Amino acid sequence: MTASSNKPALAFGEFVTLMAMMIALTALAIDTMLPALPEIGRDLNVSGKNDTQLIIGLIFLGIAIAFDGHPPLYLFMGYLAITLFCNGILFGNLNALAMEPLGHIAGVGAAITSSLSTFLSVPLGVIIGLAYNGTVLPLIAGFGLCGLAALLTQGWTESRRAPGHVD
Repeated sequence: MTASSNKPALAFGEFVTLMAMMIALTALAIDTMLPALPEIGRDLNVSGKNDTQLIIGLIFLGIAIAFDGHPPLYLFMGYLAITLFCNGILFGNLNALAMEPLGHIAGVGAAITSSLSTFLSVPLGVIIGLAYNGTVLPLIAGFGLCGLAALLTQGWTESRRAPGHVD
């Protein structure tokens, strides 16, 4: 027993069991949600395949608002696992696509690409960090707004592509 409360301290075995259950629930949430995304997008009449990805962010934004910015840890960890996993795959593939036409000067291209992404991400990170109010809402809104900006930029560049252009 601790001096400040009447609750007994959590034993090490109980802590490990609870953490394992939370991790398993996160994996279960990911495994049930990701395969259903195309069907959810069809049910909600989402126009593009990329727009379906916004469903994850919007669902979690609703959950975070419902919990007044303090969602349960297992839900927050599930959201971060999905979001950061997708970002990790996305960034590697986008950098590879950007380096493809550079060939023999790919090192210079990688340096320029990294510098530009840093110069863009640092101010955005500072703005999101300054918006921190003790809840997860600024972080989720930052992920959502930056993702929306990326989708709009992609749509704009696709619309400016020459007719009949093949990658």
